[in-house]
Amino acid sequence: NTHSPDYSRLINYKIKKKKSKRPIVTFLDGPGPYFTNDFDLFNEKISYNKRKWYSDLNRFLLKIKKKYSCDILIIPHPKVKRSKNPYYNKQFKVINDLDAVHKFIPISKFVISIAASTAVGLASACNKPILLIYNNQIKKINPTLLSSIKFLSKKYQTNLFNLNNNNEVLIKSTSKSYNEKILYKYMTSKKISKLKNYDIFNNILLNRYS
Repeated sequence: NTHSPDYSRLINYKIKKKKSKRPIVTFLDGPGPYFTNDFDLFNEKISYNKRKWYSDLNRFLLKIKKKYSCDILIIPHPKVKRSKNPYYNKQFKVINDLDAVHKFIPISKFVISIAASTAVGLASACNKPILLIYNNQIKKINPTLLSSIKFLSKKYQTNLFNLNNNNEVLIKSTSKSYNEKILYKYMTSKKISKLKNYDIFNNILLNRYS
């Protein structure tokens, strides 16, 4: 009966999107390990090696930048958007706009995520390839996060890549028909696809109080 909040906002940005001069690859980051993450909030203390985590991540993203001749845009988790992460390589642009995912995912070549982020749904809605990644630290000490990433990979039919491996990075495209199947199962429905959430709620209120 209503859109997911992310998809409702995406409808506006689909109309406003502009083409970029140079290909863009968007990286969706989680709050941790530099900032407090959900595991910390529930007293599940996971001791990552932060310096190695971001060193490995930067090396991987630089490899993507070189291979695809693209600009890497890092979109931090919403709850840490106003805080600076000093570990990011200075070659990458960090986008702290509140609507960054809605502005840049539609014009991205593909989208990378390491945080099992629900924002990958927007990539699917925009028919953008998704690459889900993890590292040896996640594999060794955080099976819960790895399980979540694997679940998303299966659900969105993406490649799952350990960035600590030296294997060739392969980006898998998902068919438009499958992306539409995901879209109408989890984010919206055909009967409301042209409406914004505020239109839907307004109609409910008008019918209830008229």
